Amino acid sequence: MSYEFTGKVVHIGEKETFPSGFYKRIVVIDDEADNYPQQIPFEFLKQMADKLDSKGIREGDKVTVRFDLQGREYNGRWFGSLKAWDVNRMGETRRAEPKDEVQRQLDETLDEETALDEDVPF
Repeated sequence: MSYEFTGKVVHIGEKETFPSGFYKRIVVIDDEADNYPQQIPFEFLKQMADKLDSKGIREGDKVTVRFDLQGREYNGRWFGSLKAWDVNRMGETRRAEPKDEVQRQLDETLDEETALDEDVPF
């Protein structure tokens, strides 16, 4: 199941590259709520990390991100993440990649992440 979140980009992290060749970027988006604003980190994996630059997404932009919730167990602890599969500036009408293609890319990435479990410092 996929979700959608709209807000203002407050941080775009540098590309993190791992020994397996896998890479990602973290983008933090503020929901701009009046009383209790939340700054939510989203993971942009591989090709999606590259699309941040090709789409010209910058800090301060208002965006809508489409994402999937993912979770897994590692050594008796549970971890969750928000894996972005599309992002657009507010007001843009660019068409998102077909979900099937994005899901295929995420599945490949998950296989690579499994190989990274030994590199995880927790």
